[in-house]
Amino acid sequence: MHDTFLTTVSLLFVLGIGAQWVAWRLKLPSILLLLLAGILAGPVFGIINTQGFLGSAFQPVVSVCVAIILFEGGLTLRFSELKDTHQTVRNLLTIGVFVTFALITLLAQWFLGLDFRLSLLLGAILVVTGPTVIGPILRHLNAKGEVGSILKWEGILNDPFGAIFSVIIYEAILAGDFAEVGSLLFVGIFKSVLLSLVFGVAGGWILHLLMKRRLLPDFLHNALTLTFVVGSFTLSNTLQPDSGMLTVTLMGIVLANQKHGDVDHILEFKENLRVLILSSLFVLLASQLDLDDFSLLNGNAILFMLALIFIVRPLAVIFSTLNSGLTWREKLFLAWMAPRGIVAAAVVSIMSFRLMDMGYESANTLIPLVFMVIIITIVIYGLTTPLLVKVLDLQNEKPTGIVFLGANDWSIKTGMTLKELGVPVLFLDKNAANIRNARMRSLRNRKGNILSERVMNDLDLNSIGHFVAVTDDDQVNSLGCVRFANTFTHHNIYQIRPGTTPESVDEMAPDPLIGRPLFLPTTTTQDVSQRFSSGWQVRQGDVPVKTTLAQVFRANQNQAILMFVVHDNGNSPTVTIISEEDNVDENTLPLGPKDSLIYLAQMETSLTFPPID
Repeated sequence: MHDTFLTTVSLLFVLGIGAQWVAWRLKLPSILLLLLAGILAGPVFGIINTQGFLGSAFQPVVSVCVAIILFEGGLTLRFSELKDTHQTVRNLLTIGVFVTFALITLLAQWFLGLDFRLSLLLGAILVVTGPTVIGPILRHLNAKGEVGSILKWEGILNDPFGAIFSVIIYEAILAGDFAEVGSLLFVGIFKSVLLSLVFGVAGGWILHLLMKRRLLPDFLHNALTLTFVVGSFTLSNTLQPDSGMLTVTLMGIVLANQKHGDVDHILEFKENLRVLILSSLFVLLASQLDLDDFSLLNGNAILFMLALIFIVRPLAVIFSTLNSGLTWREKLFLAWMAPRGIVAAAVVSIMSFRLMDMGYESANTLIPLVFMVIIITIVIYGLTTPLLVKVLDLQNEKPTGIVFLGANDWSIKTGMTLKELGVPVLFLDKNAANIRNARMRSLRNRKGNILSERVMNDLDLNSIGHFVAVTDDDQVNSLGCVRFANTFTHHNIYQIRPGTTPESVDEMAPDPLIGRPLFLPTTTTQDVSQRFSSGWQVRQGDVPVKTTLAQVFRANQNQAILMFVVHDNGNSPTVTIISEEDNVDENTLPLGPKDSLIYLAQMETSLTFPPID
């Protein structure tokens, strides 16, 4: 028995992570590969028998795993994302959930012939959308505007509500008292929300207080957080079944939105844990399937699923976005994005097994039906949304803008020149006078400290693809590079050398955390400031002939500091930031008549552009 348990756990881990790796290599939705791995390992080849391996522990194990996933989701929700969209999110979680619940209940009776009780249960299960599915799709799409934050908030918050609805309706089915289902729903939701507010908010606040006042050593942060999550989940569930899912979601939101305190290390730990749990859980749930049950699905089941996509979701969005201020393109995109994921799979597995044990044999149709909804919605939305977002003109192009850390005189002049050429720029500085100077020149700006978590979260980086640190304080520049290392790739992080010797930069922090040194030739912040003060100007020169950066550098190295190249690609310009790492002994970067070179030189100096030999 002991060996069987260890073998099964190991297989779940191996199959889950293996499916994730294959999905990454093939660029396919990982959930599809996870479901396939579970079906092959369970009903097809019988390699694992998860029911025998978990037995009565199946429900609590699955529930705790889902709770950890929802807590991690709550950690990603920032109130700043709701500045202009809180009304839409609220409506989707109220009006949208009710419309979805009611329509699915009716459609389940019409198309599937389910009785009223099971139709209600199916409606409650399928009100959820899958944040674990939506997240990867949105990251791949890079959609404009607020649709991404709306879908993320909706997906994470409606999951616990769907689970609560399902439990209340399940209890009504067992009690056989559907005359009181309305009051049961109201009382159950009220108790769940109340308990979640008490335990979720209190738990998040206590955790924050312990970390803020340093009453907890760093090495215990993650362990105690996980303990709080499981403990609060269990306590809340004891008082009101399945209210714990909302409790842990709210706990994550409370932690994520504290003004003081950094939860990045907790989020990173939970993200890693989520990947392992999500992968293993999907394999576990898929291995429970009985392939014979899929034979119960017929043409009416397909019509039901199509109605979910083409009727239910659009109507829910239409009623939820009245007077929202969203464009018709954004509304259409919201109407075409409601995949189901892990919560729907977990809830239907738990509820169906309970009902079948109680003698409701028709409940065996729910599991294959919900899993087919998961598969079909993931395939349809995953394949069509990349095309739809382009047709609706909601996709950001590859971000080419620059965020400058430091709004000094010469960097502001550089930003003005870049902006005139169509390159988005954003200035970040804690000095009020510097920010005022940038604002007076109509440059995007944000006053704040680079160490502030709130400042980092409030930055709008949709069009930004590069980070350039140019303050007079090299420690601030180095910290800026560290802070933005997870936002941009190391290749797109730049830092001007300090006014002392170049070697001192390398002594400040390990190389992977320090930006690429700016400009050609080797330049320090003192060099640029002194030359700018002595009359050198930030200038722009259009490249008249085909040449290379190496040739231009050799021809002008004693007369100018080469800074940026802006390429006119016809649609939106792209920018190359010149670094001393560029190998000027080779023809590294080709330049041509559609390029503009930004450089620092005296007013009377014009660059020489030698043609290619």
